[in-house]
Amino acid sequence: MNLEEYNSLLKNVVLKYLKRGINPWQQPWLSPYNFCTNKKYRSMNSLMLSLISNEKFENDPRWLSYKQSKAMGYSVKKGEKGSAVFFYSTSYRRTKKDEDGIKIKDKNGLYVKECVITRPIFRTYCVFNAKQLIDFPTLEIGEVDESVDLNQASKIMRRIPVDIKFKANNEAFYDPQRDEIIMPPQKNFYRIESFYSTLFHEAIHSTGAPNRLDRYTLSTYFNDRANHCKEELVAELGSLSLCQDCKFKYTNSNSVSYINSWLKSLDDDEFRLPDLYSDVSKAIKYLNE
Repeated sequence: MNLEEYNSLLKNVVLKYLKRGINPWQQPWLSPYNFCTNKKYRSMNSLMLSLISNEKFENDPRWLSYKQSKAMGYSVKKGEKGSAVFFYSTSYRRTKKDEDGIKIKDKNGLYVKECVITRPIFRTYCVFNAKQLIDFPTLEIGEVDESVDLNQASKIMRRIPVDIKFKANNEAFYDPQRDEIIMPPQKNFYRIESFYSTLFHEAIHSTGAPNRLDRYTLSTYFNDRANHCKEELVAELGSLSLCQDCKFKYTNSNSVSYINSWLKSLDDDEFRLPDLYSDVSKAIKYLNE
């Protein structure tokens, strides 16, 4: 399976949910993770495995490769088919060296890293859900740690590259002309998750400014419907991912409008989910660094 085939597969799965009026990014499903490494799957892998586990495996978030399950002493049930996850990269980070090949350190004694651009690398792997394995332990309530991480949320908030102005008008938006975020006070939100979901959404918008990641111009942000629609989806997925990092459930009251945005975007033959997720990854990286 190549990247285009994977994109087409995921696109069809997402469309099935959207046409039923369901926003697949806002469902109360546990984040899928590799049971052997305890690492959560990210981006399109997370979405795909979440939807598959919801459809077929009673929302069990535990996944393993065939080799991992065998090493743990478990066998795949006869006739079961695995699900595809992928690795995609166009760059990697390494320690920077000087002309003599000596690793460079900064003033704090830490090695300086640099980004190296490579040819696109795309690989797919096959994983199996825990429910596809013979005699695999039942998922116990509380086994997955979903406790809220307010410290991480505060760290992300401090990294937002623009001023945040709190106003008692119950409006939340990023103003690209003034390059600032307008937010209602936190006390106006019923839940802390709603506050951070909204704030992170606007923070992702702020990363796309021309002086940062340059996803849009002021003209396209306000006047180009297609680009503005795509930008809203970047903010939606970026906020969702940041909330997952903080172990929040992402909440967004505009689910109907976003479903319509997704449907319009996915109907465009030139729309590619990998490109969208690339923008999301860059925005998250910008805020984290």
